[in-house]
Amino acid sequence: MQAKTEGIVFRTVKYSETSVIAGIYTEQFGLQSYIINGVRGKGKSNSKSSALAPLSVLNMEVYKKENKNINRIKSFEPAVVFKQIPFDVVKSSLVLFLAEVLNRSVVEEECNEQLYQFLRHSIIELDATSNPSDFHLHFLARLTNFLGFTPHGNYSEETPEFNLADGSFVKSVSVLQPNFLNGEKAKLFSDLFFNNAEMQLNKKSRKELLSALLEYYRLHVSSFNILKSLEVIEQVFA
Repeated sequence: MQAKTEGIVFRTVKYSETSVIAGIYTEQFGLQSYIINGVRGKGKSNSKSSALAPLSVLNMEVYKKENKNINRIKSFEPAVVFKQIPFDVVKSSLVLFLAEVLNRSVVEEECNEQLYQFLRHSIIELDATSNPSDFHLHFLARLTNFLGFTPHGNYSEETPEFNLADGSFVKSVSVLQPNFLNGEKAKLFSDLFFNNAEMQLNKKSRKELLSALLEYYRLHVSSFNILKSLEVIEQVFA
């Protein structure tokens, strides 16, 4: 059958001299893989290729066959035209990073309207924000709501440590164990999820918080490992 749907590009890989396979999170069908012809090469195809940049939002007409791993796109065009992301090195670097995170953590091959709208609104928010320095941290924290491992409890005098493996704030232990956060790191982690309006991060705390978040993802998402784009993000915010 043929269907019309919006979709958000997670990644593309070369398929032939003129074609790519794109991983796209669609509004109607969840995560799908599509062969897209005629988008590689010189001339007019370059404009089509740029429309498939990471986290681009597309209007698409697609072919959908049940029990088929890869389908085809009949036509596509931008659903959202970004004003800043393509021209801002910080925002474009964040897009590459977030797209890689999503590609490794979102695997739903079924419709999830709330997740789709969260992603769509977040991308538009990134394009519009005047201060993107902490955007990726808040995004990663909010994304856990949809992936199923939002932290339990919060930082307090009674529960001053966070167990990354269990996803919960716990009482202090005599010796800090692996995969535990304590002190200021645990408080920052709690604030990010439950009190982020009052956060004021410097370079050091931003880096530590990102490291803790990525370890948290690694422990809770089986396909999550070292991110190629992490080095770029660290350089951007160095």
